[in-house]
Amino acid sequence: MKLTWSIQFFLCSLLVNLTGESDVVGSHEPVKATVGQDVILPCHLEPPFDVSTLTVEWKCNRTIVHLYRSGADDVHTQDKNFKNRTSLFHEEMSRGNISLKLTNVTELDAGNYSCCVPKLDSQVKRGNVILTVAPGEGETSAAGSGLSIGAIIGIVSGIVIAAVLVVAGLIVWKKYRNSGQNAGDDRGGVKFTKAKREDDREEDREEDRGEDREEDRGEDREEDREEDRKDNREEDRVDNREDDGEDDNQVYVPLNDRGDNA
Repeated sequence: MKLTWSIQFFLCSLLVNLTGESDVVGSHEPVKATVGQDVILPCHLEPPFDVSTLTVEWKCNRTIVHLYRSGADDVHTQDKNFKNRTSLFHEEMSRGNISLKLTNVTELDAGNYSCCVPKLDSQVKRGNVILTVAPGEGETSAAGSGLSIGAIIGIVSGIVIAAVLVVAGLIVWKKYRNSGQNAGDDRGGVKFTKAKREDDREEDREEDRGEDREEDRGEDREEDREEDRKDNREEDRVDNREDDGEDDNQVYVPLNDRGDNA
């Protein structure tokens, strides 16, 4: 069996050397995978040709999935979504096998892949492989829900934007409410100050009226005392007049007359 393969490879290599051309062949049938599985995207040269010294490119929708050049994998140019998930079969590249192994498949991996040998001396330097991805157990795919990946991304973006707007509106409303409360407090403080001042003025007026009443009472008491003094003086004068009248009516008897009588 191994001898037969070696003979076939030798004959193919001889044919390539004679014709000078080897075409890149992808897969005519879509490759199916399930989320989380590992999958091999087939691609080879026909007739077989050693490409271990050539550049091999794998792309998906113009995104670099895997790049092999200068006899090694170039991970620096690889798209971040495929980091550490792709590999080539290096030991088989000498026989024209440039198939790609993709591990831990996701729904985003679905698409049209191309394998290319840019410096190949051939008219057909590129092959195509279509990868379809089915949801894993307990998962629902975007296709199953009737929505595309772009539609789902748009819906999620809309929800995020709406949430941001709601939060921003709440913040603005809260600031407006606080400013209104502060303004109300200021107006209330002004009203309270005015009312307090009016109360103070009323208390001052009440004290002034109390002092005036007290002064009036003092004046009334002084007038009453003055009236009492006047009445007392008048009574004294009356008493004096009565005393003077008694003195006028008294009869004085001379001493001689008093002796004779004796």
